[in-house]
Amino acid sequence: MIHIASWVLHSHDIDRPTDQDPHHALEEKILSFAREFGCEELVDYDEQLGAHFPTRAFDERVMPLIDKYDEDSFWAELTERMIERDMVRALGEKQYLALEVEARIVKEQPYEQKYENEFAEHGLERLEVITGPLTTSHNRPRRPESCSN
Repeated sequence: MIHIASWVLHSHDIDRPTDQDPHHALEEKILSFAREFGCEELVDYDEQLGAHFPTRAFDERVMPLIDKYDEDSFWAELTERMIERDMVRALGEKQYLALEVEARIVKEQPYEQKYENEFAEHGLERLEVITGPLTTSHNRPRRPESCSN
């Protein structure tokens, strides 16, 4: 579990986390107990680096879980961003952001169903990027600032 959390936190980092990173330090500590728990085939220790690393056997157990998470997250995030874009286009950004949570959820339902059906049936096959200037008045920032995660 700690490796999955570490993957979520650091998989896109350019530099490897250091021992000053509390998450990395916790992962290192837990991995250091692999032998005591009879899991030595899952963790290697590199003496030169002074660090523990997951083995191929470890990755074969954990990576399918991470891959499923990534796949599910991709479709959920794509759907959410498409809904948000369409809602901003339909209502205007100011009105969209002013909606109460319950009202927003109700108004998003038709869009959510539309995109879930589309992606379930066609995946990305019918998703296109329009090149050149848009001919509508819906030129908006990539994501409304107050909606960013």
